[in-house]
Amino acid sequence: MVWSRSLTNYLSTILGQDGVTLSDVIYENNDPDYEDKDEDKDKDKDKDEEDFEEESEEREEGDKRKRRKNNCERVKKIKTQRI
Repeated sequence: MVWSRSLTNYLSTILGQDGVTLSDVIYENNDPDYEDKDEDKDKDKDKDEEDFEEESEEREEGDKRKRRKNNCERVKKIKTQRI
């Protein structure tokens, strides 16, 4: 369409807040594709759950290491006090 070309041309002369021309934010397909978004949300949700589980396991492992280290230090302290 003629008006869309002229609008795009006009918008290319206007800078947005971050210095990006407004014509750079015009999308060819204006109709949202909700099916893909729903699938993406499910994938993102699964990934977030997996990441959370991994982070929880890493935290637990880190906590175990700290407890072991603290216990070793206490044992060493007790042994040196006895001598």
